[in-house]
Amino acid sequence: MELNLAGLYLVVDPALPLEELLDKVEIALENGVNLVQIWNNWPTGISIEEKVVLVARLYELTSNHKIPLLINENLELEPFIEVDGFHLDTIPNNFNKNNFENNYLFGLTCSNDLEVIKKAVANNLDYISFCAIFPSQSAIDCELVSLETIKNARAITKLPFFVSGGINHKTINNLKQFPIQGIAVISGIMKANDIATTTKSYALKIRTLL
Repeated sequence: MELNLAGLYLVVDPALPLEELLDKVEIALENGVNLVQIWNNWPTGISIEEKVVLVARLYELTSNHKIPLLINENLELEPFIEVDGFHLDTIPNNFNKNNFENNYLFGLTCSNDLEVIKKAVANNLDYISFCAIFPSQSAIDCELVSLETIKNARAITKLPFFVSGGINHKTINNLKQFPIQGIAVISGIMKANDIATTTKSYALKIRTLL
């Protein structure tokens, strides 16, 4: 599968009822999403077996659409699941991409700390996602990232940059000056009344902005 590290990156909440989650993701996949990530927001008490089932159902769906599926953290599930990559919030101790048999895609969440950018480069990661660009209920634990930070990070690396947090059809217009390749969205799509129209609108806006 060709990995497109640009465009519209959909982050999905595994706390949603499974069939509802799958229905929403399928609509988004049909209307312009380039990458899907399972957020590390599992329901309390969920078993490993239930996680594996959810990942398998999503992977079947994304594979049918030839769209990569990543999972946030949860490296301990790697022997039991089929995904295209992992999105890390922090780089684990003794992390080495070469220790994985599969050629996974690895991304990393970054804020304003440029040392984290340097670690991503040193560990040969594949992309960076900055959190959060704007205030967001889905990214309440993220500090706001400045344009200056992203410009300074661009001077360090040519890795693809995504931005996330509070991106909606009004705030997205403020991203024109950011040296980025795409945006990551959670509630802007997953909580939309009309997911198809909303996803198409995001995808179109990204093409005109980036």
